[in-house]
Amino acid sequence: MEYTSKNKMEEHSWANQIHQTRGIPLSERGFTYIEMMLSFALVMSFFPLIFGFFYQITSSVKMQLAEYQLWEQFDQFQIQLMYDAANGVKMVESDNHFIMIMKDGREVRYTVKNKQLIRSLKQSEKSPFKGNTILLYHIKKIHYEQLPKGWKMHVTLSDQGAIFKGIAYIWGRIDE
Repeated sequence: MEYTSKNKMEEHSWANQIHQTRGIPLSERGFTYIEMMLSFALVMSFFPLIFGFFYQITSSVKMQLAEYQLWEQFDQFQIQLMYDAANGVKMVESDNHFIMIMKDGREVRYTVKNKQLIRSLKQSEKSPFKGNTILLYHIKKIHYEQLPKGWKMHVTLSDQGAIFKGIAYIWGRIDE
């Protein structure tokens, strides 16, 4: 008898627990289905805003990185140009290339080909130009201007939507 009464008591206590939840206030019982759907809709409405914000940040960072890389290319080009200009005595410009004649008779040619500025060297008058070194990539426009005591190069570089405009000067003994 006791065994059966224990089972009935356990069943009774379980039933009491179910009925006791009905006495708990709504705020302590958890979410209803409608509350859950409203919360889900509210959270999901913020996702496009958050992803749009991160997209704008990453595209801005990519643009700044591309601009920096273009500036770095132009800076390396200016260093090479200053080195060549220090040894140059004459400069000749034609359609798509620019030739600098050095003190020792060598010639350095800067040629624009396939949106790249290529530097090549000619050891003597009879030898061909050798050593094609690409100094600038992504050239959009290049323009040469002769000044009273030198040359001015306007260079526009463009890559991944970023645009860099630079001016390189060649001063000194050239064309004196």
